[in-house]
Amino acid sequence: MTNLRTAATAAATLTCLTAVAAGVIPTASQPGHSARATTISYLQGKSGLHLDDEPPRQGEEGKPNPGDAYFATSVLKDPVSLARVGRSHPFCAVTHTTKTRAIALCDAVLVVPGGTVTASGPYSLTASVVPLVITGGTGDFAGAVGTVTYDDSAKDSFFRVDIVG
Repeated sequence: MTNLRTAATAAATLTCLTAVAAGVIPTASQPGHSARATTISYLQGKSGLHLDDEPPRQGEEGKPNPGDAYFATSVLKDPVSLARVGRSHPFCAVTHTTKTRAIALCDAVLVVPGGTVTASGPYSLTASVVPLVITGGTGDFAGAVGTVTYDDSAKDSFFRVDIVG
């Protein structure tokens, strides 16, 4: 299993990806875009993570337990210009663990030009690609429907927001 900090950052990122898939996070090159039938990608920039480690305490490098929670914040960047275009605020709570994996339920808010996007879904802390569902949005992203996919399988982590309506 990847270390707990990496898993928590990935969980937070996945939550953000759901928001991106919903189309609530425009790129710097697409400010105020219509949140309908479009795909937008964002690079994950600098991140911060806080672990609420419930007993039995394992620490950031230890095995997560049900009840452990991760709070994160990440900078979102335009993949072309690398300009900062927003931020993500994910929260993930571990709901189930086995000897080899942990499952968390994640909620995320993406704050970007034109509004916010919210997303939610389950996340396996050992997965490098995580799909989430867009659950809402404000401003240009009100009523968005779709998915956000977080991909941490390559050198640069990114979010892909697929808006279908």
